[in-house]
Amino acid sequence: AKRPSEHLRAEATHDDATSARRLPAQAKGKLEPEQIRSFVRQLPAKALGPRGQRLDEAHSSAKLVLLCASGKGGVGKSTVSVSLAYMMKQMGLEVALLDLDIYGPSLPELVRLPPNCVTQNEAGRIIPIDYGGVALMSWGYVNPGQANTIRAPIANQMVTQLLTMVEWGALDVLIIDSPPG
Repeated sequence: AKRPSEHLRAEATHDDATSARRLPAQAKGKLEPEQIRSFVRQLPAKALGPRGQRLDEAHSSAKLVLLCASGKGGVGKSTVSVSLAYMMKQMGLEVALLDLDIYGPSLPELVRLPPNCVTQNEAGRIIPIDYGGVALMSWGYVNPGQANTIRAPIANQMVTQLLTMVEWGALDVLIIDSPPG
């Protein structure tokens, strides 16, 4: 039996049939950017929006969603997320980075942007901030300095809003920088 680390496997649903896509056998070890780009681009897009929304109804989609998570704070999740986002952009992928830490967002500290740079479109959805070709969004950009006074039910609504109301467009990769825990 193969160990999970021996090959990369992505599960994708397409036309009501589940199929597995694998990187080529020669991809063990170092992967070339073209191999990664080719692998990601062959994945079907999935809607980013309210649960159950069809792709043709969605305002945003991604072929791959990566979650950077840890049970402990201060271990470098945000640094890894930002580095990964810009590395994947250099590979030619359409990439977005979403900071979901409402109480202590790190993205505004790592990628400093001018105040009041967040806008909405006519449909009322949040437009992500383009910085160096990567679409960015964090509660720290929406309401700087107000995160640590928010109660849990409101924080849950804010996370839902960030997950469903940002108009990312068609992405290859969405990287989510999660809060500790």
